[in-house]
Amino acid sequence: MYKIKDLQFEVRYLGGGEGILFADKKEIIEQLACYHDIDYTGVKNNDEPYEDIFEFLATLYSDEARLDWLLEYGQWELETV
Repeated sequence: MYKIKDLQFEVRYLGGGEGILFADKKEIIEQLACYHDIDYTGVKNNDEPYEDIFEFLATLYSDEARLDWLLEYGQWELETV
């Protein structure tokens, strides 16, 4: 099981309180992508904007790469519990 720690604050987790428990990393990718979709504004190599964060994430080569990018983008840390 995993929790997502917010690195912007001393002790805070995604979902508040003790945080939400996630069973697998695919679930975490989906949750963080949904969370950050509202503030994501990336552009393609031709300067055309991505429709949303999900279109951008589809360009990354693996779930591990997608998770790493989302954790860095939002300043999150994955904790195993």
